[in-house]
Amino acid sequence: MSFVKEMLKREEDCVIDYKGVQKILPQRSPFLFVDRVMKLGNNEIEAEYDIMYGTIWENANPDNPPIMPRGLLLEMGCQVSTILLGKKIERFLLVEEIMPFLEGYTKVTFQDQVKPGIVVTIKSHIESWDDNVYQNVYDGKFSIYTRENRLFFCEAEFKYSLRTKT
Repeated sequence: MSFVKEMLKREEDCVIDYKGVQKILPQRSPFLFVDRVMKLGNNEIEAEYDIMYGTIWENANPDNPPIMPRGLLLEMGCQVSTILLGKKIERFLLVEEIMPFLEGYTKVTFQDQVKPGIVVTIKSHIESWDDNVYQNVYDGKFSIYTRENRLFFCEAEFKYSLRTKT
């Protein structure tokens, strides 16, 4: 199956499509790293991003083959985790002006290099959660990999807090 046909098939099977993701996250192309959400549970999410040719980072070093910068993988994991956290706190968003704030990453590991022409899967889950919206910190973990070639790209633990918009 061609890359384009595979992407269209995945679009049919998703829970939130690209336009839905744009309604949730403020980032826009080329800095939006979530194309679709495939699963969205109470404490976990699975999303995908199509690593396309012709991206802005691809031409960063014309002497070397295109490899996605590792910092963008962390951003990708952060965006997917934000969608999950947003779902968990949406009932609070209706009452108060609260937003998730990334406190930081720990235990970050990188392995394979991300090159254009693949679809990556981003899984994230929240490990500690309290229904009290004013809890200080929410812990979780995300991983980025491909299903097809069994490549592993990145894994990290994260901490979020909820803050009132100012």
